[in-house]
Amino acid sequence: MLETLTLATFTGLLHTKFRVHLDAEKSVEMELVEARDRGSIPTQEQFALLFIGPRDVRFDQGVYRIEHDRLGAFDLLLVPVVGNEGGPGYEAVFNRLLKS
Repeated sequence: MLETLTLATFTGLLHTKFRVHLDAEKSVEMELVEARDRGSIPTQEQFALLFIGPRDVRFDQGVYRIEHDRLGAFDLLLVPVVGNEGGPGYEAVFNRLLKS
C-alpha cells in the first residue's frame, strides 16, 4: 500500500488526524501538520511528513501501525523530531524510485 501513497495524497490530508498504534493496547492520535517535497526528480520521489502528537505521550523511533479514515491502515517508520507548542513531532520520510 505504501507505494500508492504520494505527496499529493498526504497534502490532501493536512490537518487531519491519524491514529498511531504504540502496542496492542495503546494508541494515540496525531495531526499531520506538514507534507513537503525533499528534492523529487522525475525518476525519484522524495518527501517528508511531520506529525504532531499529544503532549503527554512520547515514543521512540520505530515502525508503527497507522490508521486514517480515508487511507485505511499501513505501517510507517516514525522518527521523533522537534515539535511545536502543540506537542512532540514525528517525521516520516519517503524516498523511492519511480517506474519509468
